[in-house]
Amino acid sequence: MIKSITIQNFKATKYVQIELGKLNALIGANSAGKSTILQAIDFLINSATTDADVWLKERNWKLEEIKSQIGSSRTIAFNAVIQLDVNGIEKLLNWHIEFMTNLSEGTITLYRESISDGRYYPTNVIDKDRKMQTVLRHGLYDYQPHKVAFYNFSINETRVFASLQRSSSLLKDIDPIKHKEMYPDLVRLKEYLLNCHSFELLSPDNLRHSSRGKTWDIGKNGKKLASFIRSMDKNQREKLIALIKDIIPNIDSIDTVIKGRPGWVEMVLKEAYGDNNFKISSAHISDGMLRIIAFATLAQMPSEGGLILLDEIEDGVNPYISEKVIKILYDYVKQGNRQILFTTHSTVFLDDVKPDDIRLVFRDVDGSIAVTKAFENERIKELLEFMKPGEIVLNLDQNELIGQEDN
Repeated sequence: MIKSITIQNFKATKYVQIELGKLNALIGANSAGKSTILQAIDFLINSATTDADVWLKERNWKLEEIKSQIGSSRTIAFNAVIQLDVNGIEKLLNWHIEFMTNLSEGTITLYRESISDGRYYPTNVIDKDRKMQTVLRHGLYDYQPHKVAFYNFSINETRVFASLQRSSSLLKDIDPIKHKEMYPDLVRLKEYLLNCHSFELLSPDNLRHSSRGKTWDIGKNGKKLASFIRSMDKNQREKLIALIKDIIPNIDSIDTVIKGRPGWVEMVLKEAYGDNNFKISSAHISDGMLRIIAFATLAQMPSEGGLILLDEIEDGVNPYISEKVIKILYDYVKQGNRQILFTTHSTVFLDDVKPDDIRLVFRDVDGSIAVTKAFENERIKELLEFMKPGEIVLNLDQNELIGQEDN
């Protein structure tokens, strides 16, 4: 579970720290930076599996579009504090990573990276007299421009190697099977990050998309929704239908059919109104219905732990069912180390979110992104005694929410 994330110099961030619980809602004005925070976290998570230039290419972005224009630093940096169970022991890992940007050459490379559990580990080094000495080195792994050090648990020793230029975290090279005995903490961190997913806007066009192959999640922006539904077992499918029927009672079933090329499937929805039954192909399912199906499908993903990123969850969804949608999200995070971070502009949706789970995103005087808990000052706490969170956000301006009222 991610306890906190610090982001530096990504887009409009200069330095912003976000503390995370199980369910987390980001609110704020248009262009405040809510989506930027999701994108920055997605960049960090993907650095464990994907080169930074590949990540940019997948989004059709240029390097200068993610490098902050605030300040002169050339680095983009992150720090994440992550609580994990490593072989039955609860550990708090501190993951720090910095990327160096060169806008003139259009390159981004790993500059520094370290992963620590707060302990010191023995390292053999050669002293000035060319004698072997054992010293204590802080942390499990440390990458610098000319050398990299790993603590190898299978031999109880830190090994130091020459480092090579790269544009991803060294976690990309960690094999959960091959390195389980040597680097158990790094393997567990890699496994956790593999269970984190950015679904962002869940675009209806992507949700309608036909897809192929067996999959254990709905894919980036929901592109694999049809394949995931087809991959479900009977128990998962029954739970999915029950969740959706609780929101839209006339939904009878959800199935998939072969569409066009062999192996490619698309979703088919069946509705029942008395004796009348209707079959609707994914091309004609409403945008809101597609997103409801996607939210209900999240609960069927087999992941035991990981962070889910969602942008503007209210898009296309009728406000009258907001309570049930939020309940689906809260039920999802009850299991294991699951977390959700979502953005919303809907005060109706906020009414059903716990006040402690809401973060306000705003722009500081210099234009940099800032984040604070939305209901921390005493006046707001008093209002919570007789008003719901959404009502408060609707009736107060940003300065009042962050406790900076004009005199």
